[in-house]
Amino acid sequence: MIANGTIVNADINASADIQGSKLLDDSVTLDKLGSGALPTDITVASANLVDGTIVNADINASADIAGTKLADDSVPLAKLGSGALPTDITVASANLVDGTIVNADVNSSAAIAGTKVTPAFGSQNVSTSGTLASGAQTVTGNIAVSGTVDGRDVAADGTKLDGIESGATADQTAAEIRTLTEAATDSNVFTDADHTKLNGIETAATADQTDAEIKTAYENNANTNEFSDAEQSKLAGIETAATADQTAAEIKTLLQSDKLTLSEMNTTSLDTRYFTETELTNGALDGRYYTETEAEAKFLRQDSSETIASGVSWSNSDAFVATTAAINARIIDLIDEVGGFTAIANQTSFPTTNPQGATGQSAILSIASTTATLTPSGTTVTIPNGAGSGNTVTITGVPSVIPQNFGFLVESTSTTHTYTFHRLVPIATQVNTIASNVTNIAAAGANVADINNFADIYQISGSAPTQRVDGSSLQEGDLWFDNSNDNLRVWDGSQFAIITPSQSVLDDVAILSGAITYSEDLGLITAPTTTGTSNGSLDIVADILEDEVSFTVTVAGGKFVIDGVSAPALTLYKGWTYTFDVSDNSTSGHPLRFKSGGSAYSTGVVVTGTQGSAGATVKLTVPETQPTSFQYYCTNHSGMGNTITVKDDPIKTVADINTEIVAVANDSTDIGAVAAKATEIGRLGTAAAVADLAILGTNAIVADMDTLADISSNITTVANNDSNVTAVANNSSNINSAVSNATNINAAVNNSSNINTVAGISSDVTTVAGISANVTTVANNNSNVTAVAGNNSNITAVANNSTNINAAVSNASNINAAVSNASNINSAVSNATNINTVAGNISDVNNFADQYQIANSNPTTDGSGNALAAGDLYFNTSANELRVYNGSQWQGGVTATGSLSQLSGNVFTGDNRYNNNIKAKFGNNSDLQIFFDTSDSIINASGAGNLKLQDQGNTKLEVTSSGVTLTGTVTAGTIDGTNLQLDFGTLS
Repeated sequence: MIANGTIVNADINASADIQGSKLLDDSVTLDKLGSGALPTDITVASANLVDGTIVNADINASADIAGTKLADDSVPLAKLGSGALPTDITVASANLVDGTIVNADVNSSAAIAGTKVTPAFGSQNVSTSGTLASGAQTVTGNIAVSGTVDGRDVAADGTKLDGIESGATADQTAAEIRTLTEAATDSNVFTDADHTKLNGIETAATADQTDAEIKTAYENNANTNEFSDAEQSKLAGIETAATADQTAAEIKTLLQSDKLTLSEMNTTSLDTRYFTETELTNGALDGRYYTETEAEAKFLRQDSSETIASGVSWSNSDAFVATTAAINARIIDLIDEVGGFTAIANQTSFPTTNPQGATGQSAILSIASTTATLTPSGTTVTIPNGAGSGNTVTITGVPSVIPQNFGFLVESTSTTHTYTFHRLVPIATQVNTIASNVTNIAAAGANVADINNFADIYQISGSAPTQRVDGSSLQEGDLWFDNSNDNLRVWDGSQFAIITPSQSVLDDVAILSGAITYSEDLGLITAPTTTGTSNGSLDIVADILEDEVSFTVTVAGGKFVIDGVSAPALTLYKGWTYTFDVSDNSTSGHPLRFKSGGSAYSTGVVVTGTQGSAGATVKLTVPETQPTSFQYYCTNHSGMGNTITVKDDPIKTVADINTEIVAVANDSTDIGAVAAKATEIGRLGTAAAVADLAILGTNAIVADMDTLADISSNITTVANNDSNVTAVANNSSNINSAVSNATNINAAVNNSSNINTVAGISSDVTTVAGISANVTTVANNNSNVTAVAGNNSNITAVANNSTNINAAVSNASNINAAVSNASNINSAVSNATNINTVAGNISDVNNFADQYQIANSNPTTDGSGNALAAGDLYFNTSANELRVYNGSQWQGGVTATGSLSQLSGNVFTGDNRYNNNIKAKFGNNSDLQIFFDTSDSIINASGAGNLKLQDQGNTKLEVTSSGVTLTGTVTAGTIDGTNLQLDFGTLS
């Protein structure tokens, strides 16, 4: 049971939707109604409207109030808007003020009837594009037109009319003209009858054709099937009753039916047709054909009298024919007589006899290639033994040096071994090279002026030129390479100024040389050369060499926050420039400045803009002279800054030790091996090890190590048997005795059966037997063992340091490398203090080796095989990326060509954390900021526009300077508030 009056606002659910029927009539007072528009289903009657309360804004722009609801004459003319009257409103003559209509008021297509116009135009011209009215038109005076009348030129037509005779009627018809023509005498009229005759004559017909002409024309017509004279002749030649051509079979049958008998052939049946054998033998064919004997007698044979064979004297008579061998011999004879062409290999292969022709003609000799340069004395070249031992060849008329590998041509003379120079023959490969570069040669020819100019302006010599190569004066920009000190210089108008970097700069550049590769292709002399490419490391170095660093500055908690760190102590480098971005509005009123020794410091300080405004910066260039007690501070408030430590430029520091760096780089393999043995090196850093190394560094020990290096394979064998060697080391006195008794040991080796017996009863012999192979090796190397025995004291020292030696044995490969690098080890000994320092910090070295690795895939353990820890680093060589272990996985970010993140396209797969008051800023002017200010999480719209929350591009919540606008349905639980207004619309 609910007591009356006990239900309060909080008891009613926000979505109760109480029905209006449950509300008492007139129970909701007007002051309970919320503000806003009435629901569309609530109507307002005239009685509800207070007279005179409706104003212009209450009437809808599209209300279209009917004119019938307006009182007559209730709208004064002043209320009428400007513009054209509606088309359904007419204007009577009474409404027009006389004399107010002007020409512009009359529409161009009005077509006002002429009856409504008084035709008195005064001096105005009358024009029309239509026609004059019908009916009689009276014109007083002359009519002059500048165009046509009804499309006709009246003036031209009048001239034609003047030429027509008086009394002329219409034009005559063709029939009338024809009748008049035929009736006239001497008219040579062409009548219809004449036309009919003419139509009957074919085109191009002349006089009547003769029979012969008709016959010829008929026979020449392909489509007449004419019977010609030739066909008549053929037909006459065919026997009577002949049918088709006879077949071969028919012809054979006919021949067989009438063949000659043997008696007929033996008598006279074949006379005059065939010769009998007797007739042929008796010469029946004489005068017609030659017999074999006659043919032999009549025609050429090698042994006939008409033939010139090889060895027979030559004849110029046409009565003889030469054989092939005779022709070849004749050619050789002629060449021998007139001189020929001889090819020889080189300048020492001339013939021993004179190649001159028998009748004095010169021969041409081609020398393929000289094996040495031939330099003429004047114009004569002398070649000792050029035609064999003792035969000197002389060549005259040589204009210049004959280069090695070139060929040349000479002509023989009447003097043996004396020749006249003809011409030089180029090297074939060079000719091919020129041919394959004909385009470039053509281009060089087209640019020969530029080539000549370059030859003039660029010179190489050991002293400064005083003029150009062509003898003209030097000009600004001329180049000279001083090959006495390898410097390139340029003429500046008064002297040759050096443009080659100084040696110290070159040394610095040399440090980076490994990052650059070059490809050269000069191509045409007018074309640019191909420049170098970088492997990416120069990009990183270039970022460092810029010597410019930027800091982002904000203010929070009464401190300058630099790059997210509150009042950090800064480390700056000499000669570098630092830009402090103070555009954030939090820096307003906190001028950032510097002081040294308690006084304001302004050297190299440039202030731009107003702090707290866009573009405001404070720039500091650190001088080479370090300020004392250097710090940054706020000029208005104390305690906002911190100290600044100034250090030497690290780039310059590195460049100054480039020689040492190059030495280290050249020994990177050994350094890598040493780094891999950090633990063992740590052991070598102990005081005892240092003392032992000092001993090992003596000349005697170095010599011994050289000896050991020569028997490294044996040492490896010993290393593999280190337990036995250790036992031997512990028994050094006995071994020394054994060494001094080597002869007996050798005898023992030769008496192995007895030694085996002894081995069965002696622990020491058993030990020796266990390393019999090594003993045999020692026996084969007794001279070295003897040398070891002679160095007993050092070996004893080694025995006393067995632990370190065992460690060294396990590191035999590195020791061998160390032996081969003895000079560096000696250098290390001379730097024992630094080595001790490294040894004293070996834990840090080991720790770095554990924490930083280089691999092509993600490591699963640290450098020592232990579990990975957060902060471990490794460089991925396949991706060129530095990665960090975050405690659960490797996280990428720093690449070889960029910083932690690129300007675009980054995908972060982990959290990005911002400390208190560190803002994530968006927009060119940091318009949107998201941060936590130690107490609240803040989204701040600090720039232009409003703050909007959108769903799929649709704004649902918009924060403006005046409030908040919500779009869509708001779902809430309990609603509580003293000024809560609910608009229920119309309740029923």
